[in-house]
Amino acid sequence: MSGLPSGQFVDYLIIGAITSVCGAVLDHVLKSMDSKKSLRIMTMLLLVSAAMWVGYMRTRYLERAELQVQKDDAKPSASPEATQASSPTATSTASPTPPAFPSSEPRLPSHQQTTEEAFIHVNVVPLPGNKRSGGQWAVIVSDPQSNESYPNLANAISSVIREDGQSTVAVFRPSATRGPTFDTLFSADPALSRRLHDYCDEILLGKVSSDLQKNPIYPELSKLTLTIEVEIISTSSGKVEHQIRTSAVGAGSDAREARANAEESLTTTLKSELRTLITSKLH
Repeated sequence: MSGLPSGQFVDYLIIGAITSVCGAVLDHVLKSMDSKKSLRIMTMLLLVSAAMWVGYMRTRYLERAELQVQKDDAKPSASPEATQASSPTATSTASPTPPAFPSSEPRLPSHQQTTEEAFIHVNVVPLPGNKRSGGQWAVIVSDPQSNESYPNLANAISSVIREDGQSTVAVFRPSATRGPTFDTLFSADPALSRRLHDYCDEILLGKVSSDLQKNPIYPELSKLTLTIEVEIISTSSGKVEHQIRTSAVGAGSDAREARANAEESLTTTLKSELRTLITSKLH
């Protein structure tokens, strides 16, 4: 017994003491009873003793297990941070920690449109099937201030162009005939004009203005003066090749009639001047 641990040695002493006491009590009881009763009592006492012994041993086992757990918890353990820092694998495979603040470098968009590209994107209609032939003219006639269109003047100009074997193509959206957008075209910026060479060879712009007045001699009549400024821009060079300025006066009982008469007169004059100019340009 000297080789046993101290805990187990004490357990055996306690078990021996309990067994001796139970044996003495059992012997005294059995001597005072008949054989059948003594057998039943002996069996019962044996079962009770066995149950007590099992319960005592389990209690001791749980106490030793708890003591071992407390000893294990008291041992120092390496921190996860230290383990990760000392491991070469963790160092080589760990992803870098993102910065806590945003980068000060400006982020540029993947594609920045130029001013010319933005204008074309909004105001120009792509040619069907990207077909582009030579001798194409784009014609716009408009009053950009009042957003009035003059289809008769535009048709007359187109007919003069076709008389000399050229053609007209509708590449501009309605937005290009109004306000600042028309003024941008009329300013004839060379970069924009050359960029439009993908769509036409010449651009003819007619900027119309009107002046309505009452006739001082016949107050019941209205007098309207139409003035047109024409620019012919070459998209190959980006320059204004020709300029025309002409006016016509129309009278009528109201503004509509006066305008129609002025437009008819202006169409006749403009066709004559354009015919001479385009003929000399092409020949």
